[in-house]
Amino acid sequence: LIVMGDSGSIPTTPSSTVTVTVAGTASNGSTFTILPPPSISSVAPAAGPPGTVVTVTGTNFGASQGASTVRFNGTTASVTSWSNTQVVAPVPATATSGNVVVTVNGVATNGVAFTVAAAPPVLTPAGGTYAAGQTVAISSATPGATIYYTTNGADPTPADSPLSNGGIVPVGNYTIKARAYANGLAASGVTQAAYQRDSAACTYAIRP
Repeated sequence: LIVMGDSGSIPTTPSSTVTVTVAGTASNGSTFTILPPPSISSVAPAAGPPGTVVTVTGTNFGASQGASTVRFNGTTASVTSWSNTQVVAPVPATATSGNVVVTVNGVATNGVAFTVAAAPPVLTPAGGTYAAGQTVAISSATPGATIYYTTNGADPTPADSPLSNGGIVPVGNYTIKARAYANGLAASGVTQAAYQRDSAACTYAIRP
């Protein structure tokens, strides 16, 4: 059994007429189209926590998604937009750092690196001036994350004060900087806010 193209060889041109030759007798011809392979040129942003909306730019993705997929280090994402040159999808909740790959008609693109990070901390309440006794809760949307924070102006590292996710820090005359860390994920970005203790709200006892 021999499959031949227009030139009498295995087809390699974008469109060829294919015939089958059995015992020297050729069949009728049928057109066979070779599709150019898909390719990724960029992924933006290149890092972020689960839920980050990522735009994958490239070529030959196809006009619509159909059965094609985009995966983050092997985890399939739920696509929100698909065109021949661009795919948009949020980072899956269970994704880990690794290559982003688009697969079209069973053909995979080149992989482009994406770093999955812990969600940046949220400081509640926001920076401002507060009465004595006010506290600030520091939390990350990443389950099980550990928060590290500073009040001396330096960016936090695991060598600094640890705090459980959702823990509190008293308000003082300083800027709180916080960063989240979680197993299997890169460290989050740094969140910061400036606080002041309202001295006018303090109560003083005058003793004779």
